[in-house]
Amino acid sequence: MKKKLLFFLGCALLLALPCRAAEYNEELWRLNDYVELLTEDEQYELEDIAYGAVEELRFDFPICINDNYGEDTLEEFGEWFYERNAYGYGDNRDGVLLIVATDTGEAEVLGFGPRGEEIFGGETDSLRALVQEKLAASPYDAISDYITLVTDLVRAIGMREIPPVTIPLVTVPSEPVPSADVGAVEIPVQTREMPDWYPEDPASFVDFHDDSAPRVVDRADIFSDREERAFAAQLQALRDKHGVDFVLLTDDYTYDFPRDVYAADYYIYNGYGTGDDSSGMILFICMEPGYRGFWDGGTGSCESLFTGKNQDRLDDQLYDYMVDGEYAAGVENYFNNVDKLFSTGRVPRASGEYAKLGGIAGVIGLIVSAISQAFLRSGMKTVSVARSAESYLEPGSLKLTHSRDIFLHRSVTRTRRKTESRSGGGGGSSGHTSSSSGHSFSGGGRSF
Repeated sequence: MKKKLLFFLGCALLLALPCRAAEYNEELWRLNDYVELLTEDEQYELEDIAYGAVEELRFDFPICINDNYGEDTLEEFGEWFYERNAYGYGDNRDGVLLIVATDTGEAEVLGFGPRGEEIFGGETDSLRALVQEKLAASPYDAISDYITLVTDLVRAIGMREIPPVTIPLVTVPSEPVPSADVGAVEIPVQTREMPDWYPEDPASFVDFHDDSAPRVVDRADIFSDREERAFAAQLQALRDKHGVDFVLLTDDYTYDFPRDVYAADYYIYNGYGTGDDSSGMILFICMEPGYRGFWDGGTGSCESLFTGKNQDRLDDQLYDYMVDGEYAAGVENYFNNVDKLFSTGRVPRASGEYAKLGGIAGVIGLIVSAISQAFLRSGMKTVSVARSAESYLEPGSLKLTHSRDIFLHRSVTRTRRKTESRSGGGGGSSGHTSSSSGHSFSGGGRSF
C-alpha cells in the first residue's frame, strides 16, 4: 500500500511540473557571487543586465566569483562549472564564462561553443587583465565593464550572419598603366541591409499617425486571406472599444535586429498609435529560420498594463499555440486575452492553470491522507521486529569523542530570483526604447 501511494504521489508531481525545452537554462543565475563581493543591489542589477544580454544576443554570459577553487586551476574549474550547470545557448551551448578568485585576485575568461571560441579565442588575455586591474578598486566596475565589453564583442562579430553585400569587381588592366594615370580606387563600404520601411535618416524622423495603414501585416504569409480579414475586424473593434491602437505583424526576416527592436521600430516608423504618446500595442510573430519567436508589448498609456504577471500569462498561452503551429487560433485567443487585459487590467488564467491548481490540491489531499494514516498506524501496538539496536541502548552511554566532515563531492546550482521586470524577452515584462524618437515599450516574448 505504501509503495502504491508513493507511486501515485510521484506521478501527480511529475504531471504538475512544466515540461518545456528551452534554448538555454533561464532559471539559473548568470552572476554567481558566492563570497558577497558585491552588494545585493549590485548583484541584482548586473544579473539582470547579463540575463537580458543572453536573450538579446542568443549567447550565454555566466560569471562565478569565489575565494576557493580547491586544487583545480581556474580553467579546470570553469570548464566543470559551465558543463555542470548546463550553461550555454542553443545546441552548441555558446557562451563565455568569467571566473574570479578573490583570494588571489586572479581571473579567467573561457569561450564555449563554436561562437564562443571564435569570438574570444584571442581576447581572453585583455579581458582577464581588465578584470584583475579593476577588481581591487571597484568590484562592481570590474564586472560591469567586463559585461559591457563582452556584449559589445558579441554584437560586433558574433551575431547572426549579416546578409551579403554585392561589391563591384575592379577591372585590372592587361598592361601596366603609367603611374600618372592611376587614380585612387574607391572601395565601397559594406553597409547593413535595412527594411524597406526604415527611414533613411532615423535621427530626423518626426512622429506621425497613419489611420489608413493596415493593422494586420502578414509579411511571413502564415495566415489565409480570410484569417487576415477576421483579425483586421477584431483589431478595429478593439481600437473602437479602448481608444488605442492594436497591430499584428509577422515577418520571416528581421534584418539582424532583435525581435523587440524590430517590432517597436516598425510600430513607430509606420505611424501607428494614438495621441501624442502613440498609445497602443503590437504583437510581432517572427518566422525567421533559427530565430523563430514572438514579441509583444505596449507603449504610451498602454505600457503600464504589460506587467510581469500579465506578460507571463499572455505569452505562456500564446506560446502553446505557436509551438503546435496553430498560429491563427493562437492570435485569436491572444487578442481575446488582450481585450480582457484592457478592460480589467489583468489577464485571466489559462484553463490549464486551473487544472494545475486542482492537481496540486489533489496532491495535497493525498499527502494529508497519507499523514493521517501514518498517525493512526503509529498508535497501533502491533508487534514487529526491531530493525535497529536503539531500543537496547542505555541513553547517554554513547560518548562521541571526535568528529569531522569529509568533503567528497561538489555540486553548484543556483536558481535565479524571479523579478517583475527584466531585460530581454524570455518572459515577464521588459523595457525597450525604440530607436525612433525615444518611445519606450514594455513587453516580453518567447522563442519557439
